[in-house]
Amino acid sequence: MTIQPSIIIWTIINFVLFMLVVDRLLFRPVLAVMDKRQAKIDAARAAKAPDTTVAPDTDKTKNLIPQQTAEEIAEIEEAKAALISLVSDAETRGRARIESCRQDLDLQRAELNHDLEDGADKLAAAFASRLVS
Repeated sequence: MTIQPSIIIWTIINFVLFMLVVDRLLFRPVLAVMDKRQAKIDAARAAKAPDTTVAPDTDKTKNLIPQQTAEEIAEIEEAKAALISLVSDAETRGRARIESCRQDLDLQRAELNHDLEDGADKLAAAFASRLVS
């Protein structure tokens, strides 16, 4: 077995060409995608980090917060009372409706029982008349 310099040179040239093609078609696009992703991550981290450059005036906000919360609590209590009133009215109307439906059903049941008894009597009389004749 002999060493052929022409095959070694062609192998090196092929390897270099292969690396250039892989660099252009694979490595650069993948690295570009990774850089874009890293930029998005950095932007999200920067947006999530608290902004400490502007400090709010705490004296003004301390005075406003108790008044706002007292007003909000009063509004919530009014809304709660209105809601309780609406719910109790709805329950009363619902109970009245249920009772009305029960009475209607009882009347219909009584009518059906009466009709059934009359029908049974008529059927018995017809059966008896057929047996006799």
